[in-house]
Amino acid sequence: MGDPKKGAGPLEGGRPGKKVTTKVKRVTASTLKAGRTGRNPVHGRELQEMRLQARKMKGGVKSKNSGARKMVVKTATKRILKPLRHVEALEAVRSGLLPQELNILIERGYARAELVRLVGPRSTIERKLSGSIRLDLQESDRLARLSRIIAKAEAVFGNAEKARHWMERPSSRLPRGESPLSLLDTDGGTQVVTERLLQIEHGIFA
Repeated sequence: MGDPKKGAGPLEGGRPGKKVTTKVKRVTASTLKAGRTGRNPVHGRELQEMRLQARKMKGGVKSKNSGARKMVVKTATKRILKPLRHVEALEAVRSGLLPQELNILIERGYARAELVRLVGPRSTIERKLSGSIRLDLQESDRLARLSRIIAKAEAVFGNAEKARHWMERPSSRLPRGESPLSLLDTDGGTQVVTERLLQIEHGIFA
């Protein structure tokens, strides 16, 4: 047997002088990916333990439902005030928007009656508001268009209050001197308002 003072390791398999080494497998993103894609596959309980260890290393295991309600509320708020990506907007409109999303715009100071008029027949929209009934395809499309233009105005003016004043104030630069908001009941009017916002954004006020 080797002299312990010279660093001789313990015995393994009866062979003196051979050190027993233990390899510690580090859990990395590439390791887990390899397990999922089939390269150096890791299966069953070992893969689960590796994933659990990786999650713990990032700050602890969290419940799947942790913060779920907060995320839903934040997502709903952002969706009405910020333009969606084309695919997201398409799916949301086809699925039918909730009429309560109008309340987000109402809370920003816009007149309820005018917003309802722009989305659909007053009696229908008020009934859906009270019953939490989803809007149909055309109503959802109008609401999405309305929220998209308001979000653009807020981005251009940098302030929700300034954007609202501009949207509601009649302008000689627009057809028949109407307000930008009143023109959003048609696609053509929406295009006119969009072009005007782009002009203001680029410093063209004439």
